[in-house]
Amino acid sequence: MTKSLLIRVMLDTNILFSAMYSLGGTPFNAFTKASKMPYRLVLCDQIIDELRRNFNRKFPAKVPMVERFLSILQYDLITITPEDSTIADEQNIRDLTDRPILRAARKANVDIFVTGDKDFLESSVTNPQIMTAAQFNVGKGDYTAERDALFRDVSSDEIAEGIHALQDVEKDER
Repeated sequence: MTKSLLIRVMLDTNILFSAMYSLGGTPFNAFTKASKMPYRLVLCDQIIDELRRNFNRKFPAKVPMVERFLSILQYDLITITPEDSTIADEQNIRDLTDRPILRAARKANVDIFVTGDKDFLESSVTNPQIMTAAQFNVGKGDYTAERDALFRDVSSDEIAEGIHALQDVEKDER
């Protein structure tokens, strides 16, 4: 059986938050890479809820921009319900609130989970591959840059321009 050309990537809340807050850094570059071919961005409802809570707590004026951003972002959404069974190695994730995120990644057949969370990074979980934004940006692991060459890339500048345009719309509406 051959692998799909699309690589399914889930970004953790800390990566999304940092990418939206600070354009041009390592998390932003990981977000940019995960948002274009040959990658397919996958998010789960827990990550989106946590992103909203974090912005509401730290930058409440930016919440409308976050909502616009989520409404135009192309991603697969995975929902985990209480009926979804636990998975064998989720006990390797110390934070109980992070375990549904691992379940969502498995349910969505995610290839790579990008995070800055030590609970994930120091776990012995191997499916999906868990890596930092910096590791993802340089192509660590089984999913290296050979597939990147098969697709036309949207530049990081084009994605940053889109986020800046959202911020401009927010300013105009005030």
